[in-house]
Amino acid sequence: MVVLQREETNGDDTTDNEVLVNPTSTAQIFEPISTASVTVANPRRGKRSNIRPRKWIKRDLRLQGNEWSPPPPHVVLTLTKESEPIEFFELFFNEDVIRYIVRHTVMYAVEKHNTTFFRLSGDEMYCFIGILILSGYAPLPRRRMYWESNEDTHNVLVAKSMRRNRFEEIFRYFHVADNRNLCTADKMAKIRPLFNIMNEKFLVYAPIEKNFSIDESMIPYYGRHGCKQHIHGKPIRFGFKAWVAATRLGYCLQVDLYVGRSEPRDTGLGQHVVTKLTNKVKSEFPDTQFSVYCDNFFTSPGLLSALKSSNVKITGTVRQNRVDKCPLMEVKSCKKQARGFYDYRLDTNDNICAIRWNDNSVVTLLSNEFGVHPVQKARRYSVAAKQKIHIDQPNVVHQYNRYMGGVHCVKTKQ
Repeated sequence: MVVLQREETNGDDTTDNEVLVNPTSTAQIFEPISTASVTVANPRRGKRSNIRPRKWIKRDLRLQGNEWSPPPPHVVLTLTKESEPIEFFELFFNEDVIRYIVRHTVMYAVEKHNTTFFRLSGDEMYCFIGILILSGYAPLPRRRMYWESNEDTHNVLVAKSMRRNRFEEIFRYFHVADNRNLCTADKMAKIRPLFNIMNEKFLVYAPIEKNFSIDESMIPYYGRHGCKQHIHGKPIRFGFKAWVAATRLGYCLQVDLYVGRSEPRDTGLGQHVVTKLTNKVKSEFPDTQFSVYCDNFFTSPGLLSALKSSNVKITGTVRQNRVDKCPLMEVKSCKKQARGFYDYRLDTNDNICAIRWNDNSVVTLLSNEFGVHPVQKARRYSVAAKQKIHIDQPNVVHQYNRYMGGVHCVKTKQ
C-alpha cells in the first residue's frame, strides 16, 4: 500500500514526503526524508496532525522563579464566614436565573396544552430546587416516599415546604430551554443554556489561583440517552461524562458535557478538552499565567507545544506511547532499579522535560514548568527494612501531587 502525502503534481514522480507502508510487516514503518515537521494522515478519523520535531538531550529543566500576582476580581464579594449558605447559593442562582427557569417552565407547560392555567412563582422554584438538592444527600428509593406518613421515610422539611402533587407538576414541566429553538447538532441542547449561564458565573466569582487541574467527572444517570457513557471499573459506571476544570480545593471553574464523537475537533480528544477549557479561563483573564495539571488521558508533547504561546504551563502524567520517541530508560529496566530512581530528558526545541520515576510502579511525566531539581523526599514503607524510609522524588512529581486532584473534591460534593 502506498500513502501519498504531497501536493498535486503533473507527473507520476514521488516527492520527499512520500510514505511507504510494507503490507507484510507487523508494524507500519514511516521514513520521511524531510527533516521538517511531517504531516501524517490518521486513517481512523480522517484527520491530519502535525508532528513537531524533537531534540531530546540529557539535561534538566531550569526552574523559573517568576512571581505570580492574582488578577483583580470581577466583583467584590461582601460575604463573610458568618454568611448563611443561601447567600452563597444565590450568587449563582440569583433572581435572574430563577426567572429564566420559571419562564421556560411555563412556556413548556403551555406547549403541552395544559388544561389548567399553570402558574409558577420564583419562591416555588427556589423551594423546588431545594428539595432536589436535599434528595441528593438524603436519597430515598422513590420521590413520593418523602411525603409518606411512615416514620422511616417521612421528611418533615419536604412535606411542610411543598405538597406532593405540586412538586410532581413542576417536575413534569421543568425546562431550561425553548424547545422550538434547539440546536439539532447538540445532543445536550435542552440543558446547554443553563450550563452556559453557570460557567459564566463560575468565572465571575472564582477565587483565581495560578494552579488548577482538569479531569473527567461522572454524573450518575441510568435512563436512556445518546450521551450516556459506561466506564468500567469507576465508582460511577453509568452516567454523563463531564470535563471539569477546578482549583486545588475543589472550586469548579468550567464544566463541559461530553457529547461523543459528534463534536468536531482537529486534535485528539485529550488535547481538545484541555485547550477548550483553558481558553475559556484565559478569555476572562488574558494577561494571567496559569499552570494546568492533568493525567495521562490528556497529556502529550503536542499539548504542551500548542499551549506554549498562550502563556499556559502544563504538567501531567503521560502514557508510554506518547513521549515522541524520547530516549528514556525502558520501563522494564526502570523497574529493576532501586526505589526512587529517575531518568530524564529535555526537548530543547519546546523546552519540555520528560521524567520517568520508579516508585511502587514506574510513572512518566511531562512538564514545561518543573524538572527534577530540587529533588524532594517521599516517605514509603520498605518491606525489606520493615519500616518507613525516604526515597528521592523529582520536583515535578511533588508539584503534581500537590495541585492535582481538585476535580475529585468536586465529585465528592455532587
